[in-house]
Amino acid sequence: MMYKIDGLTLLSGIDIPIPELKVNIHQPTIREIAYIGEGSFYQASTLFLLDKERVALQEGMSDEDKAFLLSQSNFQVLMSILNQENAQQLKISILTLLTLLFPKHSIELEDRFILLSSQQGEISIVDENSFDLLQDIVRKILCLEGNSDEEFNPVGDKAREIAEKIKRGRAKVAALKGEDSEQEISILSRYVSGLSIGTNSLDINKILDLTLYQLFDQLERYGLYTAYDLGIKAKMAGAKDVEDVDWLKNIH
Repeated sequence: MMYKIDGLTLLSGIDIPIPELKVNIHQPTIREIAYIGEGSFYQASTLFLLDKERVALQEGMSDEDKAFLLSQSNFQVLMSILNQENAQQLKISILTLLTLLFPKHSIELEDRFILLSSQQGEISIVDENSFDLLQDIVRKILCLEGNSDEEFNPVGDKAREIAEKIKRGRAKVAALKGEDSEQEISILSRYVSGLSIGTNSLDINKILDLTLYQLFDQLERYGLYTAYDLGIKAKMAGAKDVEDVDWLKNIH
């Protein structure tokens, strides 16, 4: 069952209560994400949101590889990656991401749980039983639903072997699409720049204080309104068969 978050709660940008974990999760703004860089942010996010079942469906996965993955929980797979002796940088990336999401807590990564300690001494624990819930919530506030396994990059012999097969498959797809797999991620910076030019009321500094949900909402709504406005002007100029655009329709 997917975790339900009220649309107004997401659109408001407020911290979201998670009663099951007894903690509030912060919706990071574009400006806050900029502190760690867009590329690092998305690499950490996709690792944190890895989905063993999606990974197991990748081309080139042997039955043995699939059985290995499916015998583990998402939490077990992530922690086994982070606990390898040469995974220090990955652990730092995950800790940085969690700091963005829980800025009022100190965070410790243990073998069997993630410990969140508030400044008031309150403790929240994310373990194998609650990790999938947290993943679902993070996907929603970071607008990454359906993209949780884009950069599965584990450490460890068996996990590394699986990861290499995944990467080879993705390299083929990228080549067919004419994409440069080494190209630096710059989606957010392009969207911020484009939206600031396209609208009259939002400058770059205002847009940088939006959350990801707010940014993508504004982009889609602005696109609908622009199409609606052009349609009205076309009709006034005598154009026929102009499609009506409902710019206030539900886009979520």
